[in-house]
Amino acid sequence: MIHLGEIDGRPAFGHLGHCDHECTSPASAPRPIWPAASSRCWPSYLMGGDAPRWLICDDHPLVLGAMAQTILHRWPDVIIDRAGSFDEAEALCELDPALVLTDLAMPGATPLNGIARIRRRLPNARIIVLTGLIDDDLLLSLVNLPVEGFISKAESGAVVQAAIELVVAGGHYFPPRIAQLASNIARTGPASASRITPRQHEVIKLLASGHSNKEIAKLLGLSPATVKTHVAQVMANVGANNRAEAAARAVALGLT
Repeated sequence: MIHLGEIDGRPAFGHLGHCDHECTSPASAPRPIWPAASSRCWPSYLMGGDAPRWLICDDHPLVLGAMAQTILHRWPDVIIDRAGSFDEAEALCELDPALVLTDLAMPGATPLNGIARIRRRLPNARIIVLTGLIDDDLLLSLVNLPVEGFISKAESGAVVQAAIELVVAGGHYFPPRIAQLASNIARTGPASASRITPRQHEVIKLLASGHSNKEIAKLLGLSPATVKTHVAQVMANVGANNRAEAAARAVALGLT
């Protein structure tokens, strides 16, 4: 009998090599990840495997420190790598972390491009976005990101730990507001998208990339007035009230 520490405030004990459900052997385990608190299956690194390696990314040292402390309080044996930019994060992908927790607004790339770069380097990793965004228009742009979860920076340590636990166990964690927005998109998306013409697709792609009407007109060989008309039609089709909302909804609908 070996003392495992405490789970939910109670001492936890177990027999090495025993669990109540099928365990993956160290030789065949794809990634050693600490199981959920409700599981009594031993982590593979206690059976001869490596300690889990996780990557946290944020350009604010205080956030990095707080997140590392929150993780280590719950998973004291995890190896944590830290990145302050998307370039640093991409370089640290060489270490093959099993879990990535990353901010969206970091130097080195736009949010969508930065997440895509990490996903390309780590196709099998679990990715959780750390976000301080509370605006629906901005949240809409996150719905289709190739990640397993979103955690607000305003959440308590307990919520962060619970979300991480769910994701590393193979689940997904999305705050209720994002889930509601995703449901709305699923319900209204196809009809909205079907009303957008090929030219409007070109316009909305450039709009979502941050181009002004004048720049879009020059790139597509159109007059600014024509571009303005296209933007207005796209806004009406996706139910947006302004350019920023139209761009966010277009991203969420997969139009870009």
